[in-house]
Amino acid sequence: MDIDLKRVLTELIERISSRHINFNCDLADHAIPDLTAEAMFRVAQEGLTNALKHSQSDVNVTLNIDENALVLTIRNTLQGKVRSQGVGLKSMSERMQAVKGMFNVTQEAGEWVLVARAPV
Repeated sequence: MDIDLKRVLTELIERISSRHINFNCDLADHAIPDLTAEAMFRVAQEGLTNALKHSQSDVNVTLNIDENALVLTIRNTLQGKVRSQGVGLKSMSERMQAVKGMFNVTQEAGEWVLVARAPV
């Protein structure tokens, strides 16, 4: 099964958002292994759900290839307290670990920033 990650993320964004989500994707014709694509899709799905739930601002999503890694970044204005542990964050981290990737969430200049990386 070939997962067209750009297409499924575009469809997800169109389906779930009543607010503006900026989505930039440049995969430069790289072949993404199905397990990696599925894991990244699930991380994006949970990350977008969190961003829309906990912020009233626009959400910025970037998916690209950087140094032989697939990189997903989700940014939104931070509102309230950062919760660094939770079922959703734990499951996103586990998904990335399963494909030998990494997952991190940080607070930067008033933004919540989620970064997931997986080798391709």
